[in-house]
Amino acid sequence: MNSKEMQMPEVELNILDMLAAVLRKWRIIVLVAILMAAIVGGIDYYSRSKEYNNKKSRETLAEAKSLLKEADQKEVELLYAGYKTYNEKITNLQNYIDGSVMMHMDYNNVSSISYEYLIKADQDNIISSFSSMSLGDEEYQKIADIYGENVDARYIYEVVEISGRTGEGGYAVDAAGESNSLLGEGSILPKYSGIMNLNITAETKEQCEEVYAVAKSAIDNHISELEKAGVEVSVREIANNYKQSYGKDLADLQQEKISEKTELLTAQSAYYKENISSLPELKKNYFDLLKESERIEEKEIKVNPVSAVLGFILGAIIVVMVIIVVYLANGKIKTKEELQKLTGKATMASVKMNRGYKLPLNMLINKWADLWEGGRYVPVGTDAVKLAAAKMVQEAKNQKVENVFVICQNETKNAKKVLSELKEECGKKKIEVTYGNPDMDSKAYGDYVKAASVCFLCELKSTTKEYANEYRIGMKNSDNVFLGNIILQNN
Repeated sequence: MNSKEMQMPEVELNILDMLAAVLRKWRIIVLVAILMAAIVGGIDYYSRSKEYNNKKSRETLAEAKSLLKEADQKEVELLYAGYKTYNEKITNLQNYIDGSVMMHMDYNNVSSISYEYLIKADQDNIISSFSSMSLGDEEYQKIADIYGENVDARYIYEVVEISGRTGEGGYAVDAAGESNSLLGEGSILPKYSGIMNLNITAETKEQCEEVYAVAKSAIDNHISELEKAGVEVSVREIANNYKQSYGKDLADLQQEKISEKTELLTAQSAYYKENISSLPELKKNYFDLLKESERIEEKEIKVNPVSAVLGFILGAIIVVMVIIVVYLANGKIKTKEELQKLTGKATMASVKMNRGYKLPLNMLINKWADLWEGGRYVPVGTDAVKLAAAKMVQEAKNQKVENVFVICQNETKNAKKVLSELKEECGKKKIEVTYGNPDMDSKAYGDYVKAASVCFLCELKSTTKEYANEYRIGMKNSDNVFLGNIILQNN
């Protein structure tokens, strides 16, 4: 036997078959991808978390502190306290500048509306209760949303104000029994009365009216609460006034806050230059670590979805690469074309054994994989075996033989089932079928020698290329008639 016969024929790589093999492993790809997303996202979150950074910072801070004498430690900490005071003032001022309506309002075009109400009640200090109790956090937030999404509700008191003045009168009786809009007929009029003012400042009249609606609703709710508590009270609007003007006080306020920030930044810079920049290296390092530890404490850590997505993609890529490497390194026959090139014979029939996918998604994905494989293995189950048996019987009669030996490398559960049905179907047509692996079983070898013709059953992704090549060589040196190949495909 020459070396040319021993050499295995070259087989071209089928990209679609490889992609189908990857697709059929979709569950392990998704599982590993999710796992990698959790791992990468978790590592990223932990590395940025307060606990990790604070622990690392505290360890480094303690080490830097231990290198200094106690007096030097106190000196640096005192300097840091002064620097931190500047930071707090600048931060608070910046929060005000960013969140205050007054700081973002156009002082050349200020709208304001004022409402005056007459309040009568049977108890003292009622106007004070309106000033302090009408507008709460919920109302302040609603009003802040009217002014803009970046407005801080803490500063709404600057543009919405409820105030008033009180006066004490005497009791009066509606002796005539005429209807009184406040207390009804024949009632004692309230002893206490006063004037309440609602002042609103905004950029436009429409904005003023929206804010007024919220404030008026809050005042009405407070009246209801007072009445539930047994207080006799009435509130009547007696005047209102709208005006649009140049806000000199507003312009002064804006300029004042901007100047104040500039002065603080200048003072902080001078403080740093004078007291800190010239510190010896060890002291300077301790100061920088104190400053960094404060920054870490204040930093809010959130889960970064980008890390999780990158982890998911990385996990999927790793699994796909492993599947492709295994696919390429696998010495098994994967396609009909490979089998035909290895044996030099055409395929008589293909039998596809359907495992019966329970999950609809799994069924759909495997159907896609079937399409990528070219839909070659369409017959399913017993009907496909009958078709294969019919073709085998036809080839046997064409070759004028009455017995066929089917060579099968691995007698798996599906292979045994197909072989048993082939034997039964061919027997009905007076063609005797025996099968097995003549290299491994002496009985099968005896049947192989007695048989007049041979057929090769290849179970894709189970039968090795080496075995098919040996079979090809053996057939060249044999008197048996080679009928062709039968493919068994397991999904």
